[in-house]
Amino acid sequence: GGQSARSGGFRRLDLPGTLLLGSGLLLVNLGLSAGGEVGLSQGSAMRALGGTKNPLAGGLVPLIAGGLVLLVLFVLWERRASNPILSPDLFGARPFVTGIVANFLVGAALIVAVVDVPVVVALLVDQDQISTVSAYLLAPFTIAIAALSFAGGLAARRYGERRTATLGLLLVVLGYIALWVGMTEDHYLRMIPGLLIAGMGFGLVVAPIGAQVIDAAKEADRGVAAAFAILFRLLGMTIGISTLTAVGVHRLQTLTDRLPPVIQKPGETTAEFFLRQTQFIQDYAVPLSLKVVRETFLLAAVLALLALIPVASMRARTRAIDRSEETADQQPAEAIAPGP
Repeated sequence: GGQSARSGGFRRLDLPGTLLLGSGLLLVNLGLSAGGEVGLSQGSAMRALGGTKNPLAGGLVPLIAGGLVLLVLFVLWERRASNPILSPDLFGARPFVTGIVANFLVGAALIVAVVDVPVVVALLVDQDQISTVSAYLLAPFTIAIAALSFAGGLAARRYGERRTATLGLLLVVLGYIALWVGMTEDHYLRMIPGLLIAGMGFGLVVAPIGAQVIDAAKEADRGVAAAFAILFRLLGMTIGISTLTAVGVHRLQTLTDRLPPVIQKPGETTAEFFLRQTQFIQDYAVPLSLKVVRETFLLAAVLALLALIPVASMRARTRAIDRSEETADQQPAEAIAPGP
């Protein structure tokens, strides 16, 4: 007989498929990270302040194109592989596809708070306080995610996965809008309510969209399906932050292009020049950076709204498990009941 795809109870690793997937994603992320350089002039104000061009900017198109080619080859390989990473039939199953799309979008929205909050803190507080203040601000966010993740599983069991995930995403949207409204240059602590609300939303949505992916797989593939749910959430984080960072950098460079470059004037001392640079940072660079971060929070809210589309097509299973358990509990009693 042919060589088995399993050995010793373990599924063999699809090494070619793994390498194609990993290499393709790496190239795409590297290309996206350089996207902020598209269309920028070399004499912008931020360049004059010492900002350097992304070293990968010249290879943006080849990196993304090469990554997409490798991802296409990965799909073609998986369709022919004797032991694919995941059964190709699952990618044609609507519940599985909608589940991984939802996980991807949720991951892309989630990483925005994790990355941008420390950026805001770094702009507004002294260097020796950045880690402490960032931890204090993110604590309500992470604690809410952890606490509501368990509650989200219980709510999905009782009220259905689609309703629970929808409520969670709406809370995420509300939280990011609150972040956009509350974040100001002098009152960064006003971000806490928005972070708390968004964290509650992410906590509620994680369990239902993860269960959607797992339930779509056969019993033998559920472990791999669970890994794919996490994988696509992580891919959403990496690709999402690469894309949003590129958008943010491009937006900041565009805003500063409208300002006159800060260059040393004839006869101006180095001390005077540095003082003028510092004043420029306080008057323009920091406010414009905060403006871009606030806009990024709105983009994260848009991502959460987009995640409502695949969530809307999830199966509405309200207390289906409870009813099946009640039926199972009744069957033994009926089986031993005396006949008429």
